Parts: sequence; C-alpha cells; structure tokens
Amino acid sequence: MLNNSMKPCGMGAQGSEAVWRVLNVSGGKDSVAMALTLHNEGVRIDEVIVAVLGVEFPSVLRAVDKLAGILQGVKFTEITVPFVEGLEKYGWPSSRSRWCTRQKVDKIKKYLYQDKGRVVEECIGFAKGEEHRAERNFERTVSFPLIERGITEERALAICREHGFLWDHLYDALPRLSCYCCPLGGIQQARVVYHERKGLWEEMCYLDGLSAKTYLMDWSVEKLNRRFYMEDVGGVTRKRKPRNKTFEQWEAEVLERVRREAVHRERECAVSCTPRFTQEAKEAK
Repeated sequence: MLNNSMKPCGMGAQGSEAVWRVLNVSGGKDSVAMALTLHNEGVRIDEVIVAVLGVEFPSVLRAVDKLAGILQGVKFTEITVPFVEGLEKYGWPSSRSRWCTRQKVDKIKKYLYQDKGRVVEECIGFAKGEEHRAERNFERTVSFPLIERGITEERALAICREHGFLWDHLYDALPRLSCYCCPLGGIQQARVVYHERKGLWEEMCYLDGLSAKTYLMDWSVEKLNRRFYMEDVGGVTRKRKPRNKTFEQWEAEVLERVRREAVHRERECAVSCTPRFTQEAKEAK
C-alpha cells in the first residue's frame, strides 16, 4: 500500500497547475518508459531531473538526450554528483553503503525544495513488482506512475524499444543499466564491460586504484581482469574459485593447463603436417 505522501500522477484529473511535476530520470528503461507513458497520455510534465555521476554507460546518457528531443519544451536539469571524489573518500559502494545514491538523492532534494513556496510532485520510475521499494517513507510528495498503471519492467523495456530506445542492446545481456562500474551489477555486468566495452573497462581499472575498498567481495577489478582472461583462454566457467585454493593457486593451475594444451596442439600439428611437407619436398626434387 502506498504511504500518505504519495499522490497518483496523471490518473484522472491533471491536478493543480500550482503543483510542479518533476520526473526523476536516470536514463534507464524504467524512468524513460515512465516519461514516455506520461507524455503519450498528455500528462503535464514541468521538469525532468537527471543526476549524473560521470560513470554512466554512454548509451544511458544518449537515452536522456533522445528523450529530451521527444519532450519538446520540457525543462531538463542536470545535477552533477562527483563520483571520483566520493570513491576516494568512501571506497566502492556496496549494498550496505550506497553513498552515491544517497548523494544523488540529497542533491535532488536540495535543488527541488530550495523554493519553499513551491509544491513539488516527484515522479519515480519504480515498476510493478517493486512496490516494496515504494513503501518506504520518502518524506516528500512522490508518485510512481509505472506501478499505478501496472507496468512491469518487461513492459517498460518494450515501451522504450517501441520508441527506438535500444541502449546499444545492453539490455539483452543485463537486467539493469546505470553506472558501468557499479559493484551492485555483479560479476555479470563486469564481464559484459570487459568483453564489450574495453574503454570503459580501462576506466574501471583506473578507478579501482582510487578505492580503499575491494570492488566486489573478494574480487578487485584487477583480479576480475585476470579471471576474465582465464575464461577466454582457459575456458573457466566456475562462478567461484575452488574453496581449497587461493586465487593465485587457481590461476596458476588454469594457465599451466592452457600452456600444456597449447604445447600438445603444436605437437599434434607438427605430426599431422610432416607427411604432407615431406611429400611436397620429394615432388619438388
């Protein structure tokens, strides 16, 4: 059940013109689908707020630009949050320490409520199935248009694709998009960045050197780099290293196996190719 501070957005009457309706847009599928849905229904949108950390997937920021082209006449405000500064101070964020999210929320609130005489309705793109996220006390007037309309995450992605939002097809491999270096994306997101976005992976390696905290549990970005290399050359598919071995022991074992297999292939090739070369030599004489 929605708490008392939540007001339906665009359901029935448009609401008072005195209410300043703001969409909180990250550039991901849910917030973009929210904006497209309200726009298509003719719901008044006064402003779109985009909090930028500077480490978003480029396709996420391009989605915001594309949305701005659709919502002609709507004010778009970018709020910058210095991620590198926070990384150096707090280390990589985690499920227990989402300092980056907190800084984004605080900056948005500070901006939206600097005018004490203005009544603000903030629309957030939580989808149907995420009601638990909407039930906490936001201490401000918020609404959840996707939940109100029964729009799931799957439907939100479909709405976006119908309007030409593709995000370089990253949603084919990942359930969510935001920051390419986010540890909450897990090993799978890191693996996608390693294989498909080499430039961003190099940035992650640099950022890892600024953090006093390990990137993901016992995995630093440097160790993930070595792990993904083992997956490529050694066919490693285990989600975790063997419990009775250190990472270094596991790595040495895999790379030694790769070396032995390479030597074996070379010998097989030499044996299979020798007769042909010998015959060609005889014919040449």
